[in-house]
Amino acid sequence: MFGEEEDVDGQVEAAMSKIGLDGMDIRCPLAVLLLQNWQVRPLPRGATEGIIDEEKKIVGVDFYGPRVWVRWRLAHEAGHACKLALGIRLPHCEESTDRWARAIVIGRAGMLGKLSSATPDIVRAYADELPEWHIAERIWEVRRSTARRMTG
Repeated sequence: MFGEEEDVDGQVEAAMSKIGLDGMDIRCPLAVLLLQNWQVRPLPRGATEGIIDEEKKIVGVDFYGPRVWVRWRLAHEAGHACKLALGIRLPHCEESTDRWARAIVIGRAGMLGKLSSATPDIVRAYADELPEWHIAERIWEVRRSTARRMTG
């Protein structure tokens, strides 16, 4: 049986269906947070990359730096918020939340349509969405889950 991370796409799509963003190839993490009624506030430069206060429904993010890194920080916090929206509180795992963040921004369907291309070409296609390393990770995650689905 596959671990929790293997069904991230299904869980993300379930969370996205609650706010009308399911089935999209690309999603804006700020829109995801706002549509889930989270307040998004800037953090002081260098304080921390991001924080989430579930009780007050406030997300704080460091908005300094390159646009793709700000998007990444927002996506990561959106990952936490989506897990909370589905009642997933434990375990608190940053690696899992990173997988959620990548799946929030780059939907499975859109990535599947690009998998026949070379990895550098796919990375270039999503260069405005996330940092390159996270795009490469998303490619690997979708390829792995596709292979596992095909082999049962």
